[in-house]
Amino acid sequence: MDNQAPLIDIATELSSDKQGVIKGRVTDNVGIAEVTLDGQTIPIDKKGNFIYRTFIPPNGLTLTIEAFDLAGLSSVINVPLQRNASDTNTIAFDP
Repeated sequence: MDNQAPLIDIATELSSDKQGVIKGRVTDNVGIAEVTLDGQTIPIDKKGNFIYRTFIPPNGLTLTIEAFDLAGLSSVINVPLQRNASDTNTIAFDP
């Protein structure tokens, strides 16, 4: 009986302008059945690698990644993304 939950490894979390990119890998001793990000299934390759791109709102966001193995066990991690500080420029007009 399998009692080992999948392992989720986040390789990079990049914020570029208003786009966030998460690259990672999911591994398990019996095999990965599904990986979801905020409840939506995302594709993984044969080695368990995935890449996800998303819009980052002004106040940032936290994405929830969940992996399920073939035995039905799961792991969950939260990945926070923030916009780059240079994107907070404001425009001021003379009165």
